[in-house]
Amino acid sequence: MESPQALRWAGYFGVAAAVIYVLATAGGSLLDPTYSQVRQHVSDLTATGAITRDELSPFYLLYNASVIGFAVSLYRFSERTVLFRFATGLLVLNAFAGVMMVTWLTEDLGGAPTTFAGTGHIVFATVSSLAIVSASILFGFAFRRTPGLRSMSTFSFAIGAAFVVAAPFAIIATAANSYAGLAERAAIAPFIIWLLVLGAYAWVKSGQIADTEPKSRASVA
Repeated sequence: MESPQALRWAGYFGVAAAVIYVLATAGGSLLDPTYSQVRQHVSDLTATGAITRDELSPFYLLYNASVIGFAVSLYRFSERTVLFRFATGLLVLNAFAGVMMVTWLTEDLGGAPTTFAGTGHIVFATVSSLAIVSASILFGFAFRRTPGLRSMSTFSFAIGAAFVVAAPFAIIATAANSYAGLAERAAIAPFIIWLLVLGAYAWVKSGQIADTEPKSRASVA
């Protein structure tokens, strides 16, 4: 297992990812007063033809880069088991899907996909959702075997369950074209909360571990 520095970086990246995502999404209403946080999807902000695409795409890229940094830092702190390796890979896959959705495969603004990019956006959105659910569950099991992160196991299971419960409402709302943005945010929120809470916990825990290390070494000596 690596030093607490890896866990500290996981904390930095986790908190940063959550904050960047929330600020970028909220900023969409400032850049485009006609954008509705209740009716429209987050992807509408970076969709093909969206007036906010150029301004916000870099922030969502930074968010996804932070998620990768978070996943890799957690892995470096762990005992690098197969379970942790798969969970980390799923988080990276989610971030890769996120990058694709704001670069080459952006959403077709204003309705059902009509282009290759729009269709690809739907495919990668599905990949991202499945990766998030699977990763949260696998991390729930992996944290049980990771000193310093065991107390986050139940929380990760709860986040996965919350995502599974909220996702169908997002699909239904989108199909009905009613409160689609609100329902989608309810599904995304558990993952953002997971990043924020786990990031903050890792940040604090890394300091606690660092404080006890000299005492442990002194007692051994």
